[in-house]
Amino acid sequence: MSNPAIQIRNLAKKFRLYDTPGQRLREALHPFRRTLHREFWALRDVSFEVEKGTTLGILGRNGSGKSTLLKVIAGVMQPSQGEVLTHGRVAALLELGAGFNPDLTGRQNAVLQLQIANEDSARIATKLEEIEQFADIGDFFDQPVRVYSSGMFVRVAFAAAISVEPDILIVDEALAVGDAKFQQKCYERLRAMRDHGMTILIASHDTQSIIRMCDRAIVLEGSRLYTIGTPRAAADEYFALMFGRKNITVVQKEAAGRNTTTEAYDFQSFAEASSHSTGVEDRPHYNKDEFRYGPRTVEVIDYLLTADGISYPPSINDGATASLAIKLRSTADISDLMCGIGIKTLDGTLLYGINSSMQDGHYFSLMAGEVTTVRFDLHFALNSGEYFIDIGCGQRTSQGVEALDRRNAAIHIKVISSQRFDGSVNLRGSSHQITHPAPRTIPE
Repeated sequence: MSNPAIQIRNLAKKFRLYDTPGQRLREALHPFRRTLHREFWALRDVSFEVEKGTTLGILGRNGSGKSTLLKVIAGVMQPSQGEVLTHGRVAALLELGAGFNPDLTGRQNAVLQLQIANEDSARIATKLEEIEQFADIGDFFDQPVRVYSSGMFVRVAFAAAISVEPDILIVDEALAVGDAKFQQKCYERLRAMRDHGMTILIASHDTQSIIRMCDRAIVLEGSRLYTIGTPRAAADEYFALMFGRKNITVVQKEAAGRNTTTEAYDFQSFAEASSHSTGVEDRPHYNKDEFRYGPRTVEVIDYLLTADGISYPPSINDGATASLAIKLRSTADISDLMCGIGIKTLDGTLLYGINSSMQDGHYFSLMAGEVTTVRFDLHFALNSGEYFIDIGCGQRTSQGVEALDRRNAAIHIKVISSQRFDGSVNLRGSSHQITHPAPRTIPE
């Protein structure tokens, strides 16, 4: 890299963990230097570079090492092995409370941050006014930080961090606590700073923010660098780790190579495959916190999800053609059966539901031990975000439909939309301006 802002070489960070506080003291005073701690490596063998003017996103599950990495880059924490080289002034917005004295007011803390950055008195006065205006917390700016809400704190902390005009800005998930209006304000400022050549590092679980804001992105997994590439590719890898290839290790991934494309799956082969080889719980996207109920005289035993020819895709594009096949097995002779699915938001709002009887009023029957597969073809028209899919089967009765095996939120999917619109469903709307002629002035 010709013009790096950050260089990280073989970085590792080790912590000593003790079962009780007393063990730390006993180890320090032990005459034979007995080891009473366990070693925990928060980072191992991490190496990459960030070019000046690049916005780098950092993704990873909780405990993967994101915060530790940013603290080491910011100089708050020293590495156990390897080195970190930063070229230019660094400002960091780490976890809430970091770098602020809770007994000082927001104004006093802002002054302290500017003094640490070696700003002179004249610039401090100017910058302080900018911080107060950007934070926009009113009279609370002159109140002790300990009385702040998390949202007020992040307003002052972010305003103070950007006021020192750093060459490298580090943001560690702190913006997640702000309200939507302030988040938008922050992202607009980050875009402006990025356009002026600032190097920015953003750690977040919000893959859409990473995709929109960043030029490059990395994924940390198991304290190691898992992948580095485009934000979209990194988001797909992160989502696959979260909800797909849950048990894959870094060693397994390296052995398998870097090609993560999943081959298209033949639905006929899926339908004919042994019903005992795999099941719902073994599939990517399975949500272990599903809610399941019903007598299971007919049960949902497996599913296959494809989108644009890819089976079990890490994400589904808005507008993609997808298919979801549900495999059922009966433990008794049962008639008047139906199979259905429902797509919901994370808070449980139903966006779309369909069952096999809706189109033509057809119900089917199964003999004891018989297995069948029902396929649903879907056109995804959803906004970017994460959604749950309910799957299940039921029997028509004189009182209505009885759920035989209902698996609510069994599948967790991610949708990525390239279009901007409000709400959850994309109606492919468009707008057109109709110009009216100016009114004629009638002379008096």
